[in-house]
Amino acid sequence: MSILDKIPSLAENELFQKLAAIEDITVLCKEDQEKYDDAIKVMRDHIAAYKGAIIEAKIEVAKNMLMENEPVDKIARYTGLSEEKLLRIKAKCAYTQGVTLG
Repeated sequence: MSILDKIPSLAENELFQKLAAIEDITVLCKEDQEKYDDAIKVMRDHIAAYKGAIIEAKIEVAKNMLMENEPVDKIARYTGLSEEKLLRIKAKCAYTQGVTLG
């Protein structure tokens, strides 16, 4: 499954569909090459934002589970975050909230 399939707003965008269909960018004229390059930059920005949002969501779920004293190994399974990352999140939550997390 390509990243375009995972991001509906990009997959439905006509410009990105055309970009995905271009096999040989070396045959593009200068103007089309510039449009292509600009569109690729926009697409990469969208993908980066999408990936960032996914990570933020996983961290938020992890924080909520930590506040409910769920085991770190369980949170790692559910979120895909490493136990090391979860322990850092746990320490930060405990510090900012002034509580002891299980």
